[in-house]
Amino acid sequence: RVRLAATGLTCLLLGSVVVMGGVYMHDLYAVYPQRPEVTGAFEAGEIDAIGQAAVLAQGRRVVLVDDGWLDQPYIDAAFALQPAPPRAPTEAQATTILDEINMTVLPRASGMGPGDVAVASVNSAPPEGADLVYTSGGFRVYQVPEPHP
Repeated sequence: RVRLAATGLTCLLLGSVVVMGGVYMHDLYAVYPQRPEVTGAFEAGEIDAIGQAAVLAQGRRVVLVDDGWLDQPYIDAAFALQPAPPRAPTEAQATTILDEINMTVLPRASGMGPGDVAVASVNSAPPEGADLVYTSGGFRVYQVPEPHP
């Protein structure tokens, strides 16, 4: 009789854990991402800024300034532009992805030529000779003007 009660209690506790775990997982993966207060909470503006920089660059090079504010610049760029995945995993996967979308990562925006575009955090020094053309959250997009004929 005691053994039957212990088995019943064990099953009840185990069932409760399974139900609570299911409710938690449903909330975490189905409900939580759709809440208005959460949408965009983990986005600091870099994805939007990188996408806008690619449009402004019109095929020219985009410099992603990695001053510690971009998490993984190549991942942010790939998320923003969604290029085709590499054919095979390589150690230079970041470089492969960035080359495909005509972007490069530098510790600061230097050596930029006419028409080049840079994405930098608001904490970075603006590139020399570049104009501020777009702001998104904590990130700015700069472009070096073309010389007028």
